[in-house]
Amino acid sequence: PTSLPTVVPTSPPTFPPTTESSAKPSILLASDVPSNTPTLTKTSMPSSYPSIEQSDGPSDSPTEAPTVSALSASFFTLSNNRRTENLASKLSSLPLEHGEWLIHLGNWNNRNPERCTRRSYNNTANIYSNSAVPVFFVPGRLEWNHCPDYEVSRSMWREYFVGYEEKHWDMSWSKRGYKVTRQPGREENFAFGYKNAVYIGLNMVSGTVWDENDWNDRLNDNLEWVKENVEKNLSADLIVMFGNTGPVPNNRPFFDSLKESIQGWTVDHRNLHFLYIKQNSSPLGLQQNAQGLDNFFILNVESNQWPPTKSSLDTNRYTMIFDDKEWYSDFLESESEAP
Repeated sequence: PTSLPTVVPTSPPTFPPTTESSAKPSILLASDVPSNTPTLTKTSMPSSYPSIEQSDGPSDSPTEAPTVSALSASFFTLSNNRRTENLASKLSSLPLEHGEWLIHLGNWNNRNPERCTRRSYNNTANIYSNSAVPVFFVPGRLEWNHCPDYEVSRSMWREYFVGYEEKHWDMSWSKRGYKVTRQPGREENFAFGYKNAVYIGLNMVSGTVWDENDWNDRLNDNLEWVKENVEKNLSADLIVMFGNTGPVPNNRPFFDSLKESIQGWTVDHRNLHFLYIKQNSSPLGLQQNAQGLDNFFILNVESNQWPPTKSSLDTNRYTMIFDDKEWYSDFLESESEAP
């Protein structure tokens, strides 16, 4: 669809103007291989496209990351993890130097729909409150629309996880450097601007369609929330979106309309890149040229894995680095060697 309903305007976070660069991001993806050393593969793409850079050989870390700049940010993402042993303790030990926040991509609930109980929502909320860094949740189908009573599960999700970060961490501007806003009428969707990037959480579930009109309204709201935050942050270089699922058939209207919007922003000569982060059971992987656009990328985070995936984004040097294992091994090693 090209004509979508307008939501009530809000005031998403904005950035101060910066010097625009025409550079394209270089993307580094760490993969776990039998030798337990990361491999970086090089694509054969036109030089004007972003590419995955090739390493000089095995190393103890996925990449030699550049010196941290004033416009770099790192964060964690994961999904599921309900059976991870000692999860509360592990969350409390997340190193602040490796990530500033954690995004939970959903599906923390049991696959058995009869387990959609208040106890399950309460237990999850209690466990993640132990995290050393603020946690943001986006809905997953197992706790949103896979339950026997959709109205009840939706209500409980919003009760426990809308504004979750405010309940358990100091979210002041002086502490975090960003302010979180939520979409009126769709409060599970959030956004904040930080270091020339906009981070947007979306209710993008798949699975059971209880009400087709409600489903389409949600997809329209998601698109309007992205558009509003892009258009009110004119100096942003990178738009990062988080959702439980990607462009599966019943979510296609959102991604098809997003493509049209991205093309429009590109015609307007905005130097924007888009990263959509989702989850499923496949290994960590990056899709370049998503939707046929050279400035749109989709990252898949493997579900039910510890440690969380670490993403490091630098809008000054235009680098994006994704690592789901090596950063944590290095961290544990450094901890063991500490006096």
